Amino acid sequence: MVKIHDVAKKAGVSVSTVSRAFRQDVSINEETRQQILTIARESGYAPNLLARGLKSSTTKTVGVIGSIDTPFYVDIIKGIETELLKLGYHMLIGLSVTTPDIERYYLEYMAGSQVAGIILMPFADENAAYIKQLYKRNVKIIQVFRYPYDFLDSVVVDDEQGAYLAASELLGRGHTRILLADVPVSFAYQRSAGYRKAFRERGVEPNPDLIVPFKSPDLDLLHALMQKLRPTAVITGVHDHGKMVVRYAQKHHLDIPKDLSVIMFDNVEWMEMMRMDAIAQPVDYIGVTASRLLADRIADADYITQPVSLVLQPRLIKRGSIREIS
Repeated sequence: MVKIHDVAKKAGVSVSTVSRAFRQDVSINEETRQQILTIARESGYAPNLLARGLKSSTTKTVGVIGSIDTPFYVDIIKGIETELLKLGYHMLIGLSVTTPDIERYYLEYMAGSQVAGIILMPFADENAAYIKQLYKRNVKIIQVFRYPYDFLDSVVVDDEQGAYLAASELLGRGHTRILLADVPVSFAYQRSAGYRKAFRERGVEPNPDLIVPFKSPDLDLLHALMQKLRPTAVITGVHDHGKMVVRYAQKHHLDIPKDLSVIMFDNVEWMEMMRMDAIAQPVDYIGVTASRLLADRIADADYITQPVSLVLQPRLIKRGSIREIS
């Protein structure tokens, strides 16, 4: 394990200078501070930010790193917090992860804070080298939703099955021109695979033009697709895309489901209020499962096993946003 003395030696400075660099002490110039931080990062060193007088090398605190840019994620984090409190842990959060650099910052901060473990909603896989270092130092990490790291435990939702349920329901109601407003997500179960499976089980080859990735809601793109492909139904990959379809329908005076049938992923509150059929991920169970798995790993710190992957199943909730066609 890399220690502060190792960083000081590589940087050619004193231990106290390294300590001041991490405290952002004004007495150290910026060039020296950046040099020290770079060496520390490359070496895998993280300072103990929680004071050095602790008898134990860890705390009863769990770090949670991810994003709160959707109500869906907020509900999951609430579930994590509730379960962690039951298990006797507090939560340290870093919830503005929009770039790999911000994710790396929170990982370093929490490792330095000597948290008992980390629940990570990976942004991508750019921090693989550093996460591997943490893993080798026996920092317990559970990845949620995405699984870019095959050496970590994971709790994920089978979104492929969710899309299969949605497409199967629509096909069973007579729809064949079904637009999938997909979400380009790496290291996760792919909605498009479930969509294709539902078609092929019925002996129908899906039209690839109807599988369209939307990085963000785009009314102009949706309008162009609706005019060109004339779908009778839409499956939206996330709740933001669901809002996009509702706005499009309102703008063009389309009635859901009379003029357009819709099934939406995420099942956030407004979907229930608007009586939209939805693919519901087990939000409460995600937080419970990730928290309990992490607690088990912390309790059996010296017991090494192969990484565990827990795949949770979604369900279809019917509310009346699908029209039967002949």
